[in-house]
Amino acid sequence: FKNDRFADKVETIFLKRKSDLDRVTYSLIRSKSRDKISELNIRLREEEDTFSELSSQFSEGVENVLNGLIGPIEISKVNPVIAERLKASKSGQLWPPFECEGWWVLLRHERFIPATLNLEMRNRLINELYEEWITVKIKNALNSLIESTKN
Repeated sequence: FKNDRFADKVETIFLKRKSDLDRVTYSLIRSKSRDKISELNIRLREEEDTFSELSSQFSEGVENVLNGLIGPIEISKVNPVIAERLKASKSGQLWPPFECEGWWVLLRHERFIPATLNLEMRNRLINELYEEWITVKIKNALNSLIESTKN
């Protein structure tokens, strides 16, 4: 049923949403201290330490458990401030320290993985279209039921 009903819409939906479905991998160090992030930035630029060493040792977020490495993750699921930088950067690019939601951040773009309309993506989009369709049907049925009980 899902394929019959929604397969012809998949390519259009994919093309419309492709930039949000692209995935990235990036490294992150964050701290409440601007001075600490500035010092870590210098150490990275002068290649005194690796990003993973500094992140596991100094990052104050959960990323320190993974040596600062995040992803692959869809760009639409990344914090918008960080996502904009990742969209505008190349693999290996280290961004100067910046503030994001009360944190000072060091960000390095690791890898860009473009979304492809393979079988897995096709099935995912068909399922999403179905879920949207069935949700509308259920809401309409509930609204009709509520209206009929009022009369």
